[in-house]
Amino acid sequence: MPMFVPTEPVPVVSGAYTVWIRPRMGLDLRNKVRDVVFQLTPGAGGEVEVTRHLNEYNTALLIHNIVRWEGPGLPPLTPEAVRSLDPSDPEAVALVDAVLARIQECNAAPVPLVKSPAGATESISGGG
Repeated sequence: MPMFVPTEPVPVVSGAYTVWIRPRMGLDLRNKVRDVVFQLTPGAGGEVEVTRHLNEYNTALLIHNIVRWEGPGLPPLTPEAVRSLDPSDPEAVALVDAVLARIQECNAAPVPLVKSPAGATESISGGG
């Protein structure tokens, strides 16, 4: 596996819409998305208070991973346009679900390899 993330966008097709996403988040982008989830603020007595914004995680994934989109009625791609997708519209829901699933797939941790007693390399799930 290369040390640096690939840059060629990955297409996701849902109905009449095509969305291109990053093939994988790099270290900086992954941390930006994670920073949306947790907000640290100084609390009483020098302690740090943690506020969780779990509902904003999917929006952050979309905003930071979509690099282009095409389809009928789509405005120019901006963070505000992504935030404005209608969660009650079946086409929008299908598109968002497909894009989020592909982002998760692209950013899944690789299955670690282990050495078998004979020295052959295989995944821990048993595949070769």
